[in-house]
Amino acid sequence: MLQIVFYSGKVDSLPAGVLGSEANTRRWAIAFTNNEDIIETRHFTTGDDGVESCAVFKNERYVS
Repeated sequence: MLQIVFYSGKVDSLPAGVLGSEANTRRWAIAFTNNEDIIETRHFTTGDDGVESCAVFKNERYVS
């Protein structure tokens, strides 16, 4: 799953597979942070062992 956090506070979620493979979804997560209206994206994945992990990508404009 990919969550997109907007500057306005809105959070949108895209289910797994919408953007293709996990690697492609990760690339989109990074690319979305180039949009000035997006603060960060969160890429959730589940490993083969069933453990969920989250990678957070932040927009450089909003990193303090």
